[in-house]
Amino acid sequence: MLADHYGHDKLAEMLRQWGAGKTSEQVMGDVLGKKPAELDHEFRVFADQKLLRGEAYAKLVDEFVDAVREVFPGALIQWEDFRKDNALRILDRYRSHVLSFNDDIQGTGAVALAGVLSAMRASGAHLAEQRIIIHGAGAAGLGIYRQLREALVSSGVQQQAIPRHLAVLDSTGLLVSDRPARDEYKRAMAAEMTLRALRRATERALAYA
Repeated sequence: MLADHYGHDKLAEMLRQWGAGKTSEQVMGDVLGKKPAELDHEFRVFADQKLLRGEAYAKLVDEFVDAVREVFPGALIQWEDFRKDNALRILDRYRSHVLSFNDDIQGTGAVALAGVLSAMRASGAHLAEQRIIIHGAGAAGLGIYRQLREALVSSGVQQQAIPRHLAVLDSTGLLVSDRPARDEYKRAMAAEMTLRALRRATERALAYA
């Protein structure tokens, strides 16, 4: 853990100095008393360790959030480039405790929604009448799905009717209710349709093509 290695007080002081505009080398030198020749080792302190997972990973993020809240109360944390499952879990865990923003999820979703709403205004169409396919079910696809879902509900679509308006494709095809999904968050985006029903619908569509 960062705090185990540096101590909580030093971790907090490092954040203070980074916030004051100092470079990483200056911070490491001032806080840890390291000479330039010793810094390479400090920057690589975790390089040979296995990736943290599970409880150890969660503890590391907790330590970071605690230090940020202590040093910069009211600061917004931009969670950037986390793997999609970690990105969603971290955002949902901390959004009620500290101002949080994930560009991959929320930023992409906001831009996509802005494009859809602009298209509705330019064409005179209504969002509640649209059926939208999202190609990709990673962090960006999830963000787009969430933003469009909320916009559809705001436009009068009932929550239970959302699957009739939004469909999501991942690398193996359409997300449907009985298709196994390794990522739990994909289940919330799945259409209320079985694989068998999907095959029948596809065959009918091809027959009329």
